Amino acid sequence: MSKLLSHNQVGISVKLFFLTNLFFLLSLALPKISQAQAQVKKTDHGKTDTCYIEITQKKDKLVAKVSIFNDQKLSGAAIPLKYGDGKAPLKVDSVSFLETRVEGFAWKHGGFTEKTVLNDSSQAILIGLIANLGGPQPPLDKGNGAVAYIYFTLKTAKPYQVTLDTTSLPPNNTLMLVDPEAQVVPLVFKKGSFKANGK
Repeated sequence: MSKLLSHNQVGISVKLFFLTNLFFLLSLALPKISQAQAQVKKTDHGKTDTCYIEITQKKDKLVAKVSIFNDQKLSGAAIPLKYGDGKAPLKVDSVSFLETRVEGFAWKHGGFTEKTVLNDSSQAILIGLIANLGGPQPPLDKGNGAVAYIYFTLKTAKPYQVTLDTTSLPPNNTLMLVDPEAQVVPLVFKKGSFKANGK
């Protein structure tokens, strides 16, 4: 007979599944449409959605505001970001969803350690957003504004060009927005670029 997992072990297993299968999780969490419907239906998503980054500095602290403009409702998003190749003089302190457009989402994740982005050589961040996991939370309405704040510490006294761009992270996490009908929404990405002054 197999041993029952403890509450903590179950929690760790669920968390690991979330982190390693964000794309798959999005597809499971959203309403499904049949293959025939997908072939017939052509959704007009209106204006092209945009994910963009704005960076500000105060002393040795940087804040990257991750924003989304969306012209239709959204039920989920995967936003993998890269800020260096392992040598950038930046340290991620935290990722926050407070006072953002997705604060009420059922699941919000900002992973930035080697274990949570599954890439030991990259300085990367994986943001995952799911509006509803079976509860009453509505999808993200049309609009424009912040969905996450990333807090950095600058670890150099010299001027440094900060670049925060999208990337792909294992096993299959790429930049993606999903609507309530489980369709991937076309979007453009505008990377964040900022000349930091040093400490």
